[in-house]
Amino acid sequence: MAASAGENGSISPSGVITVSQGGNQTFTITPNENYHVEDVLVDDVSVGAVTSHTFTEINDNHTISASFAIDQHSLTYSAGTGGSITGTAFQEVNHGSSGTQVTAVPSTGYRFVSWSDSSTDNPRTDTNVTGDITVTANFESLPATPRSSPQANKAKLTDKVLENIPDQSESDLEPVESSQETTETIGSRIASTMPKAISTTANIIQSFQSGIINGTISLDQANTLISQISALVRLIVELSRLAI
Repeated sequence: MAASAGENGSISPSGVITVSQGGNQTFTITPNENYHVEDVLVDDVSVGAVTSHTFTEINDNHTISASFAIDQHSLTYSAGTGGSITGTAFQEVNHGSSGTQVTAVPSTGYRFVSWSDSSTDNPRTDTNVTGDITVTANFESLPATPRSSPQANKAKLTDKVLENIPDQSESDLEPVESSQETTETIGSRIASTMPKAISTTANIIQSFQSGIINGTISLDQANTLISQISALVRLIVELSRLAI
């Protein structure tokens, strides 16, 4: 009987073995570390990746040979909620070899945190692989951008309006001398100007409050409205003063 083994393993006994006619003979096939039996041929016919084979009631010459292959490991990558994976999600690599690059891609509104094995490498390439690897990319939602509520905006901008309303006592208008002509002039001015000033001020304030409540007013628009309101309030104060 002739027994042989390829590289990265052995068969025992090996070589040419003499067996008594009608006898039995067992062969043991052993791969080297990090290798496995790939196939065993008995009389040039495959019997599979077995680790032992026994000939019984031997009456003829026989041959047995074994071949070996390096171990392989699987690499499996997946994505959790909030993202996806680019690259090859399932890979098979030889023992001690490296996989190919994979990248965890967060969806809009999310960011990559880590892999389930605590690695934060992204992109990721597993090197010198000595066992199966199965990992999941973890993502988390981005924190919301702080935004003032419409109520807070209303309070802040209303305070700014109040700061710009002049105090009547601080008016620098010169007192008007009493006379019939001056009184008539004042009365006419008040009668024609006051209703319009009040109406215009009310409309602007309504637009201002509406924009604040709905959150649709910009800072520039608010400043413009504040200036308009302040000017109209000064006019109303002046008219009221003249009417006294």
